[in-house]
Amino acid sequence: AGTIDVGSVTTVGVGGDLSGTIIAHGAGTIGTVTVGGDVSGVVAADSDSHAGSGHIGLVHAHSITGNLHTRDLDVLQVTGAVAGSVDVLDKLGSGAIGSIAGTGSLAAGTLSSLSVSGAIAGNLSAANVGTLHGAGISANGTTVFKITQAGVERRIVAIAVNSPAMPAGVTFDYFYDGTSAAHPQAAVRVTNGSALSSADDVPFDLELITSSASEFDLARLDANGTSGIRNVVVEGNVLAGMTAAMADFLQLSANAPGGVRLAGDKLNGVFAEDNIQGGTIATASIQAVSFGSVTTGGVTTLAGSATSATALSTLAAATGLAQARGTYVIPFSESQKVAAFLVTGSTASGFDGAPVLLTDQIVDNQSLIAVVKSTAAAGANATIQSIDLYGNGGAIQTAQWIQASITSTGPLGDLILSATQGITAHVQAPTIIGNIDAVNGPIAGVIETTVGDIGRVLTDASGKITGVTYIHGRDLSGKLISRGNLVSAMHIDGGMSGLIAVQGDFGAIQRTATGVAVVGLDVAKSLTRFGGLLVNGSTTGNIVVLGNVFGDLQFNGSGISGRVAVHGQQVAGLDAQRYGILGRVTINGNIGAGGAIVSGGVIGDDGVYVGAESDANGTQITFTNEKGILAAENDINYGKTGKLPVSGVFENATGVNKAAIDAIFTDGGKLLTFDTIVNGKSGLDLILGDLAALRVGADGNLTGTVV
Repeated sequence: AGTIDVGSVTTVGVGGDLSGTIIAHGAGTIGTVTVGGDVSGVVAADSDSHAGSGHIGLVHAHSITGNLHTRDLDVLQVTGAVAGSVDVLDKLGSGAIGSIAGTGSLAAGTLSSLSVSGAIAGNLSAANVGTLHGAGISANGTTVFKITQAGVERRIVAIAVNSPAMPAGVTFDYFYDGTSAAHPQAAVRVTNGSALSSADDVPFDLELITSSASEFDLARLDANGTSGIRNVVVEGNVLAGMTAAMADFLQLSANAPGGVRLAGDKLNGVFAEDNIQGGTIATASIQAVSFGSVTTGGVTTLAGSATSATALSTLAAATGLAQARGTYVIPFSESQKVAAFLVTGSTASGFDGAPVLLTDQIVDNQSLIAVVKSTAAAGANATIQSIDLYGNGGAIQTAQWIQASITSTGPLGDLILSATQGITAHVQAPTIIGNIDAVNGPIAGVIETTVGDIGRVLTDASGKITGVTYIHGRDLSGKLISRGNLVSAMHIDGGMSGLIAVQGDFGAIQRTATGVAVVGLDVAKSLTRFGGLLVNGSTTGNIVVLGNVFGDLQFNGSGISGRVAVHGQQVAGLDAQRYGILGRVTINGNIGAGGAIVSGGVIGDDGVYVGAESDANGTQITFTNEKGILAAENDINYGKTGKLPVSGVFENATGVNKAAIDAIFTDGGKLLTFDTIVNGKSGLDLILGDLAALRVGADGNLTGTVV
């Protein structure tokens, strides 16, 4: 329990626990430390100016709860757990430990070799790594193995399908080779209950994952009997072979093949973030595969050029196909696009020719995961029900119909969906930074952000806006709800019977770096505007904007019989009354009898808000005839119109007319947001209810809204 502080120590032997301190300084070497119990104190060989200082030959202990630190350590042997810290600044030659507890840490500059007979719950890290292996390991929760190499954590995880943690009866042998820092690889063998029967198998997903977009390659995966594996997920490459040391560890011949060797298992799929070598998936059957590229016969095909034949080439000759009726876990990153192919046909005769292409559109050195669920009725083709993205910037492009839902935990990138059913899914993400395109069908589902914008501005190197993202569909019968701004330019080929709801601004304007609007030198002090809406068919739906409309609104077809309500908000750098509908409103037809365009600010923007004004300047509203309601609390800037009726038009509204407009956007005088709850109703529902109720009363004034 005391302290030994000397220049060098040849041998230290303690039959029980070592709770004291042993420090070798000056020459700074320790030959051998043998402790029959726990090292709860300190063992240190400090490095200084003396040649050869900071060296320990051998440390053998039952456990370590204290601290061991040195520059170099030749051999480390711990039969139990490392629950304290082992810090080797330069090189650890070889080691054999029982486990690393949650409080434990083993860190080295170079870790040449290490065997582990238990769980790694704490920290295992090194700048340079040789080989590590473990046999008969049960998962710690879901973690089979983990190491941080050169700042990147790599893990082998086993995620039970029906349980939060893997049962102890499922064990793993693994061999990790980190000699290639850019491409560490692992070989894994699974024992799932009895090797003689699959009846006791626990179904689970096996994943090789990293803390960044760096790779973690799978050299070989096999099993004692059947594995119970559902999905194989590799954030790296699936290799065709393994190292001689791996083969020796697994007691295989040196020329044994690599890849996924699970001949007794019916897998959902094998999913690689990067390359799959051809013919390396040997399973009883498979429903889906994904990859960044495939190499067959020395020829590499990238995901963007891949076909169903490319997907088929990943399979060994004896691997069968099964219809996609499961859940698939697909990794991808900014490094390259990934293509996922599913067996959709009821006869399971091949992969569907339409892949799901996944792209990471945010450069953050992080991988993403797409969880895809597919179902099929008896005798029918399989349909993708949902895609859930985990990470930032995930984008989806496919001709497959995604029927029910698309979600993202982070910003959602492009949705380019070309199925004839269009977009029927409920799409939900914090923000959407990409384009949305129902290439051959309608937007019939709900597309919404939970906190931020839909779309984004595109800028040059100086920050000047050069354009915006776009939204396109054959028709819009669904709902588009942005809880921030709706920046994108919208183009609807047919009609709009659904809802566009924007809690911020619709469109964008050029601003300075501090957010001040940039105005032109012309009479109208024109804004440089982006975004907006074009509807080529009839418009019977509703548009609600709580901020300003900066982009142009154009309604073709028979005009508009739906309703538009824009509250408006002041903009830095603009006159105090310059808000509301600031873009052009072009109605190639009538404002129908049930239609309404209502603004808490202006409709059209002549740029002049002090002194004489002229409807000849700036943006204007044009239409054939007005049979509904046209109302603004400030100016209406008319372009070419038919005859304006005496009733139904309210410009510079005051009194009860202003109050009726204000009531659309408020409850009890307080401005509503979409998610404000009043008597069980959302703010958006209250706004839509008042907008629908707005009418011209018998006295010629606006009425119907609830203050």
